Amino acid sequence: MVDNIIAAFSHQLRNAEWMDEPTKLSALSKLNSITLFIGYPEWYNNVSALYAYYDGVSLFCRFH
Repeated sequence: MVDNIIAAFSHQLRNAEWMDEPTKLSALSKLNSITLFIGYPEWYNNVSALYAYYDGVSLFCRFH
């Protein structure tokens, strides 16, 4: 899914008529430099300290 989103951004940047070529190349360079971190951190193993609460609008998670 993330690869599809990046591909869509790339397509939009390449076809943006309002951008000049150097700006497009800079934007594509930045897009291609994104490092994806999906999932959970490997260093965190203890979920007993994780607390989730809902304020009526958003769900928040924090550590005690």
